[in-house]
Amino acid sequence: MIKAMEDTPLERLLTVIEEKLANYPDRLRAVKEIALNIKTTGMSTSDSALLSRVTDDELAEWEVTIPEIAVLFRLRRLEHKQSLLRTLYTQATVNNDVKITQYLLEKNFSDEFDSSVKREIAKKKPSESNENVLEELKDFVRSSAPQSPVSETSNHTADELKVSDSSSYFISDLHGIIHHE
Repeated sequence: MIKAMEDTPLERLLTVIEEKLANYPDRLRAVKEIALNIKTTGMSTSDSALLSRVTDDELAEWEVTIPEIAVLFRLRRLEHKQSLLRTLYTQATVNNDVKITQYLLEKNFSDEFDSSVKREIAKKKPSESNENVLEELKDFVRSSAPQSPVSETSNHTADELKVSDSSSYFISDLHGIIHHE
């Protein structure tokens, strides 16, 4: 029994590339080798091309002449990625591997589960308004140096001073120093 060839977008893409490279069998062979290497190993296009004895310049020229080649390589890389994710998902679900489950959660939902992302978000959000921190800073300076010009002349709000993000972090640090003494 003869199996009918599937008419998938990938098969149509391969057919287009084969038609455009019909007069260049060595190039077609190299493109197929590169695509297979990318799919099976996940190597970069450049490294896979080098293993097939194709320079970056040659490959760039082929991709400009036949843009479908670049699309094929991207699809093969995605297939490799999909294969790896399926393996991880299987390990996480079938084998109940907590570490892999945690890894998948951190990678796919980093804003909710990745602690390093949470720390970065927390750094960007000052714990109190800049105005309150500035007032506390002025009070601290007034109490520690009564002769300071800050004690009499500085009545500006944070909005008036247009405090930058980096100043906010500095002020937050000073706020911490004030409250720990």
